[in-house]
Amino acid sequence: MLVAAVLGASVVGSAPAADRTSLGPPAAPDADLAEPARPPGTCHLATTLCAQNGRFEVTVDFQGTPLGPSLPAHAAFRIVYLAALVGAVVAVRNLNRLPSAPAPPAPPLRSMAGRALQLCLRRGRFRHYLALMLTGSIVSSSLAAFTIYYLKVEHGLPSSALMLFTAAQFGGQIAGTWSIRHLIDAIPLPRFFQVAVALTGAVDLFWLALLNGADSLIPWLAVAYFVFGMGVGMTNVAHFTYLPELSPEEERPITIAIFTSALGLLSGVAPMLWGLALKKSGETPAIDVDHFVAFFAIGTALSVILIGLYARLPDLRSLSRRS
Repeated sequence: MLVAAVLGASVVGSAPAADRTSLGPPAAPDADLAEPARPPGTCHLATTLCAQNGRFEVTVDFQGTPLGPSLPAHAAFRIVYLAALVGAVVAVRNLNRLPSAPAPPAPPLRSMAGRALQLCLRRGRFRHYLALMLTGSIVSSSLAAFTIYYLKVEHGLPSSALMLFTAAQFGGQIAGTWSIRHLIDAIPLPRFFQVAVALTGAVDLFWLALLNGADSLIPWLAVAYFVFGMGVGMTNVAHFTYLPELSPEEERPITIAIFTSALGLLSGVAPMLWGLALKKSGETPAIDVDHFVAFFAIGTALSVILIGLYARLPDLRSLSRRS
């Protein structure tokens, strides 16, 4: 799917031959300051996407070197869907090879609501860990969506260019997951949570600088999405390793179901509230930049706080080994 996303970002759709979109504000035309002629289909900014003769190209440096070959739209879509289909077939084949585990006992649905309230409201490891995860999701659950929206409505980047950043984020998730797979059993889990939170905080700081005029960071946008994806990938691996340890083995299915539902429901409220707070009044879609700066300032502060709180999170695996 990462290959499909990159291909889709490189070659999608069509546009007029003169179409050029960049992150910076449009400059007033000036004959004396006009740019020298460039080869068709290339452009000068790392995150700029240009259209020429019905083809799109994304460049990744200041000299206009293309990221990859340019293809007609229909050929590109054939490759994208073929890659998706092959990936699906390989995934299903590998899943069928996994050894089957005994089915867990059916959860008592009548007592599910009472059990959920008991776990969420009663003081203990479950509520403590749920509070940490919810605190971390206040900003991080909305970061990718609102930054992409900002780049689209405030700077006019087309969807095909934004897909490149999405591909970078998913690439970061893969890298983050792969990087800790050999370390997850040797290093205490709270350390992975701390590293993941630190990476997210670094991305918050990056956007704070960018929104305050640090235009030199524009070519590093794809790297920022990659780093954010690494943080998400590390969090997911550490989370699904830590979550089963919150309850005895016979209660794990219902505990995991309640935790996932509560986290999904409560963290899903954050993007809706942030959407109301960040929306700029007016008929045209826009983001209030001052509120957006506050959004990342809050994210940075929460990251600093969570690094300290995760340091005190007990590693339940070591406790279970001792017992």
